[in-house]
Amino acid sequence: MIREAGADVVCLQETTREWERYLRPQLADVYPHIEFRHSPGAGGMAVLSRRPFRSVHYGRPAAGWFPSWVLVTETPIGPVQVANVHLRPPLNEQGRASLVSYFRTGDIRRKEIREIHRDVDPELPVLFAGDFNEHEKGDAVGLLRDLDFVDALSEFDRYTNTWEWNVGPSSLCKLRNRYDHILYSPRLRCLQARVIRGGASDHYPVLAVFEKLSSAGDEP
Repeated sequence: MIREAGADVVCLQETTREWERYLRPQLADVYPHIEFRHSPGAGGMAVLSRRPFRSVHYGRPAAGWFPSWVLVTETPIGPVQVANVHLRPPLNEQGRASLVSYFRTGDIRRKEIREIHRDVDPELPVLFAGDFNEHEKGDAVGLLRDLDFVDALSEFDRYTNTWEWNVGPSSLCKLRNRYDHILYSPRLRCLQARVIRGGASDHYPVLAVFEKLSSAGDEP
């Protein structure tokens, strides 16, 4: 599915050493620049790129459970900063779901995004991409909107879920939500964005296409 999507840059979360052993030989001909960062539990990350990239910052936000990864990659429209994020899920400290944790963890995700945002260079186009563990009306997405970022998927598709989790034997017994997002800074314009329904994960890939705006902000 990654190969067929045709993206220039791919950001993955919840990766493992097993996924690295599988994906590297499968995709090295398309993505010669691949780097994995392993972390306990569901904290692994990977970046696959058609062109060279360099890391700016990798580490776990003080408020969060999982690392984030800020990098600069070469693209057909020039250098673009990408923040690969995996924010705190709506779970309590024991990793269990509850109504209280669903509402209280939004502030934690907002703090995570605020910390990650400090590592990006405002002089370059910026993308925040990954598993936000909240829908587009959540606190972290809201903070980026306050900072003039735009949610690419919401521009083109307001309804398709990006996450599904089986909670029973029937296909109807599923939890669903829009947890995965790509938000972009005003130096970019989104041309299309969609959810790719498929793959082995409980999260579906989100694919977006961008062009770069001039310094005036109104011409590509």
